[in-house]
Amino acid sequence: MREKGTGMVAEQARAIKIFYCYARKDKALLDPNDFMLPYLKERVLLFGIGCIEEQLLIYKQELADIEKRILSDPDDATDYYDKSEGLNNLRRHDEALIAIEQAIHLDPNKEIFHRFRGHILMTEERFEEVLLAYEQVIHLDPNCTHGHNGKALVLHFLDCEKEVLTAIEHAISLDPDNLRLKCIQHAGRDTWQL
Repeated sequence: MREKGTGMVAEQARAIKIFYCYARKDKALLDPNDFMLPYLKERVLLFGIGCIEEQLLIYKQELADIEKRILSDPDDATDYYDKSEGLNNLRRHDEALIAIEQAIHLDPNKEIFHRFRGHILMTEERFEEVLLAYEQVIHLDPNCTHGHNGKALVLHFLDCEKEVLTAIEHAISLDPDNLRLKCIQHAGRDTWQL
């Protein structure tokens, strides 16, 4: 006999999986034979919509506060970076790109600005520009594992498979304890090696 409450934990775990699969639009991870799927999908989507709407309100308020800071000090690059993050969270990528480019204009030597620009461009699948952004990150901070990892990812999308493993291995050499990078290296070794 099953302990009281274990079914609820399993149901919650499945509900969370369904929520993330639908949120990421990755329905291929779902088991179509799961008899609870229609019930959980409806429950999760209703829960998710409420959470998303609440989070959007928070992002909009934060964005309004950032706009006020920019009005009081239009030369603060960090405020434009914050604005870019807020706009990106709201899926307003074109506006986010304009804001991060303003931050870069005000402080071109801050690698995190270029890294975030690469992130925004990646969501827009503008891979050649993403590569340039991550190369700028690496130029500004040759020891930035995020720069090398981002470069490896975009090289993969550009079908430059020979260079991917080199970029990942360089990132690992900079941060040997990074398990995420080691997993990426291990998973892709057969694909990327000749």
